Order: sequence, then C-alpha cells, then structure tokens
Amino acid sequence: MRAAWFEKNANVVAVLALLVAASYLNSLFNPFMWDDKQMILHNEGIRQGWTSVINAFSPAKWAGRTDDAGFVSFFRPMHTLLSVFDYQVWGLNPFGFHLSNTLVHLFNTIFLFFLTLRLTGKRLPSIAAASIFAVHPVHTESVSFISARVDLLAAAFMMPSFYLYMKTEKELFSWRYLASLALFWLAMLSKEMAVMLPVLLFVYSWIYEERGGRIKKAVPFFLLLGAYIAYRVFGLETFAGQQQLRADVVTLASTAAAATFDYMRLLVVPYPLKAYYTLNWYGPGSLKALAGFAVLIAAAFIFVLLYMSRRKTAAYSLAWTFIALAPVMNIGALGEFSIAERYLYIPSIGFSIFAGLLFANFMKGGSRTASIVTLVVVVAALAAMTVNRNRLWSNDLDFYTEMVRVAPSSAAAHGNLAHAHFSLGSLEAAIKEMEAASRLVPGNPDIVFELGSYYYKAGRFGEAAGALERAVRGRPEREEAWNLLGISYAETGRLQDATEAFTRAVELNPASSAANNLKRIQGS
Repeated sequence: MRAAWFEKNANVVAVLALLVAASYLNSLFNPFMWDDKQMILHNEGIRQGWTSVINAFSPAKWAGRTDDAGFVSFFRPMHTLLSVFDYQVWGLNPFGFHLSNTLVHLFNTIFLFFLTLRLTGKRLPSIAAASIFAVHPVHTESVSFISARVDLLAAAFMMPSFYLYMKTEKELFSWRYLASLALFWLAMLSKEMAVMLPVLLFVYSWIYEERGGRIKKAVPFFLLLGAYIAYRVFGLETFAGQQQLRADVVTLASTAAAATFDYMRLLVVPYPLKAYYTLNWYGPGSLKALAGFAVLIAAAFIFVLLYMSRRKTAAYSLAWTFIALAPVMNIGALGEFSIAERYLYIPSIGFSIFAGLLFANFMKGGSRTASIVTLVVVVAALAAMTVNRNRLWSNDLDFYTEMVRVAPSSAAAHGNLAHAHFSLGSLEAAIKEMEAASRLVPGNPDIVFELGSYYYKAGRFGEAAGALERAVRGRPEREEAWNLLGISYAETGRLQDATEAFTRAVELNPASSAANNLKRIQGS
C-alpha cells in the first residue's frame, strides 16, 4: 500500500521540488543581509555548541545575547536552533543557511499538497495550490532573507499540527492528538503568529465536524496558548514588540483595514513588491481604508455563502487567510512599518488552497486544456517574478538603495544605505545618507552618533563635535560617544572641552581608552 502511495505521489513531489529549485536556486548564493548581520554573522551566541542550544530556551539569554533588549522580546528558539545547526555544518557560509531556508520551504510546499488533498480528496486543486505556494513571489522575503526563517519554521510546525488534528476524531489523548499539541508548542516557539492556530482549529471543527465534541476538542490548544502567553509575560516579562499603542482606536482600525487591503493585493497581484513599507496612518474616510473595510466585508459575505452552500474547503481556506493575518493587520501600531511581505507566508497557505480550488472549478466548468494552460502560465510568471526578486537580496548596496527609493521618508532605510556605502569605502556617500536619516529623526542619539563618527573619519572635526554633542545629550551614558567627542574637540584645539569629555568617559568606564587620551591632553 505504501509503495502504491509513493508511486502515485512521487511525480507530484518531484514537480513541486523542481518548482522550488527553479524559483530559489539563485538565492542560494546571496550573502547575509539586513538583520542577518546581527542575528547570525555577529551573534557569538550561535557558536557555542550545546551552550547555544540550552540558551536558546533561556528567557534571560536566548542564543547568548543579553546586551540588546530587542533580543529578549525576539524569543524564537526554533530559529536559534536551526541557526546553531547551520553554523555547526557550514560555519558562516551563507550558502548553507540559504539552503536550509529553501529546504524548509520545499517541505512546506509538499506538505501543503497533502494537506489540501486531505481537505478536498482531490488531486487537481491540491497540485494547483501547492504549485502556487511554491513559486509565489511574496514568499521571497521569507525564503531569501535568512532571518525571516521564523515564518518558514512556524508554518512547518503548524501544518503538521493541523493535519494530525484533522486525523484525530474523539480520542483526545491519542498519539496523534498529543503530537498535534506538541507541534503547536514548537510552532509558537518559532514565531508568535502561530498563536492563531487554536482559532483555525476551532473554525475547522465548527465547519467540518459534528456538533457536540468540537469545542471540547479545541480547548486543550487554547489552554496551551494560555500557558505560552503566561510564559512570555511572566518568564520573559515581555511579548514581542510590547509597547504603547501610538494612535486612537478609530485610526488603528482604519490603518488595519488599509493594511488588509495591501496584503490582499499582494497575494492576488504581487506587484510591485517593496523592501520596506513606510508606516502611514489612515482615517476612516481614506480611500485605502474604505477599500480595506470593503475587502473584509466581502470576505465575510463570501465565507457565509460558501459555508451555506456546503463548500467547506473553500470557506475554510478563506477563513484561514484572514484569521492567520489578524496578528499583523495592525503591526504599524507597534512598529515603524505598515506591512511586511514575510508576514504573508502563513496566511498564503489559505490563499493558495482557495486559489487551487478556483482553478479546479475552472477546469470543471470550461475547457480543461485551457484551464491547465492558464495555471501553467500563472505559475511560470510567478516563478519568474520570484527569480527576479531574489536578485534584490544579492548585495547590501542594491538592496538598501531600493529600500530608500520605495521608502524615502524612512530613517532606517537611509541609515542602512549609509552603512552599505561606508562598508564599501564611500565615506561621503555614507555621510549624505546618514545626514538624511538625521533630518528625518533629529533627536535620535544613535543616528547622530554614527553621523559624528563618519564626520570624524572624514576629517570634518568641527561637524563631528556638533553631531556628537547631540549624541551625548540624547544618551549621556554612552562612553564611546564622550570619548570620540573629546578627540574631535582636541582636533579643533578645544583642549578644555576635550578634557571634560574624556573625564566624563572615564567616569562611565574606567577602562575606556579615554583615560590614555586624557593623560596625553594633561601632559601636553
């Protein structure tokens, strides 16, 4: 029986593997990019063998990093474990890290085929769904950007958890059910978006299963979710991105609707794709917010129609898309960007199933040949877009230049482009971009510190002193800023000011190199 099963599905698996390979082969040779530098390249915490494995689950020091508060809230142990494994096998060769991302995406693609087959019992919509998922260009950020592997990993645990949940009927303590719970826990340890799985399971039970035991079946997942949230709040004393909301409820709702519109547009027509989506606030009367509300209302209406007409899989896949999207509909309330393409990886599971069903229905209602040709053309076009998009991740300069182009009002974009220019030795270009970043957020002490350091390296000591004065006003505990300020003062002949700056640096850190600088000033 297993031999027959393998023979029946081997060709499909081979085609899906070919689609993934063709779409992401050129991404394997890309370098570490963006957050990869901090998360992997300069993260000593993934290089400590078993200590790294243990620290991955430590609320105090995941992956050995305790110096950055952002690392504490970014608690995703499965990401760390995969990075530790990649480092042990490949060292700091980015090829191996990219290969892991691609293989996880391949696993998810193949599993989506079998998941859809389980839901529909039909091969055509399953093949179509998995093919679209394999090559959709909105996934390039999740696959080509190594640090975005959290989305890949969460999906890799969520789908098997859901599959085992479907195969479990009423025996709540069977091995399948317990394995489903365990996989759900691993999904949450991959990325916070997995918290929506209990809702997805409950909706599945509501649509597919008989009344009576369906609520009971989902309850343990909600209990496990509660335990996870308690662990995050009381163990880590934070939830990812936890901070004060920055707008009123009406504005938040309108901006969420606008984000929903953008997300749905990217799933249906993935062009243009952007490296960064600048945060804009929307009121309830704005055109994009109204379009987003219309999308939500239309989706709810279509869901009801599909449910009433007993098209269960279509209804459920539509529900999956929007439920999985819920945690990131209003990410702008917490972050500096409105949406991110990587956040569509898990919602696109539902979208791909829905799209596969649409193609299967077209085959029923019209020319089978024309429908197949259309699907092939769509998949080929999406794959070509993915290959082209992967090229953006091939070097820092092109990537951040594009980021500035699409998000000219983002200080982060200009700052990153400044770093790219500086690493290539283009100091004046780096200064120009860092000046742009400083104009956008004048009070940011980190930006003016970097600007001051660039001025200093360029021999523009007076401008360096001015920038560094702003840096120490914004962050007076920064010893290296005081030291560099003292050097800049000394270079311009302001020896008394230099003495005071060096003295302040030594007070903050007696081991600072400012101590030697101070001796030289006092001995001159």
